[in-house]
Amino acid sequence: MDDYRKRLFRGAKVEDCILFFEENARKAGEHKNEASDDYEKGFWEGNRLAYQAAAQKLRWDFDYKKDEWEQEITKKVHHLIEAIDRMEQSARDQASAGKAKLLRQAEPKAGAVFLEKVREIPEAYMKGVMEGMATTYRLAAAKLRSELEAREGTERIGEILKDCVRDFERDAKIYEGNAEKTEDLFSKGFLEGSYAACQTVLKQLKLEL
Repeated sequence: MDDYRKRLFRGAKVEDCILFFEENARKAGEHKNEASDDYEKGFWEGNRLAYQAAAQKLRWDFDYKKDEWEQEITKKVHHLIEAIDRMEQSARDQASAGKAKLLRQAEPKAGAVFLEKVREIPEAYMKGVMEGMATTYRLAAAKLRSELEAREGTERIGEILKDCVRDFERDAKIYEGNAEKTEDLFSKGFLEGSYAACQTVLKQLKLEL
């Protein structure tokens, strides 16, 4: 039944459907930029992400192949890996700097409520969060690099990314479950930071490529 459904959908011009969703994603992005308040911006950003996700799901689920798209997405994945590298370094720098330096850096820009909440966070927990994020970003970038090096040119980029998404979702569940069980502040922070980093990478893979 699934094979029949895929063949039937291809007959209805998968590319036209993809282009329709991508065009609506573009228009929603324009509306977001023109919006005058945060609620309206959030509404249009939600629409943009929904259309973007629909277009991507069609490409992946219906094995839609177009050389130009393959090249474009592959290039975006390489850019994403570079961005993850930068996020790793940022998290590592914050882990080394400690809470006091973070507060000094944030003080000119952040509000009093935010600063007070940061002051209440235990130092060990905060260090764990940053260490966990840095470690998971490093592992995620390494995973994407190795998968591309091993499979690029022989398999569709959509298949490669689907496998990576599945693995990252599995890892995120493990981090989340273990974080709920531990009471040690550093360990809990590390696991919750790892979970947060996984979610950030997944958002980029699912919605932004």
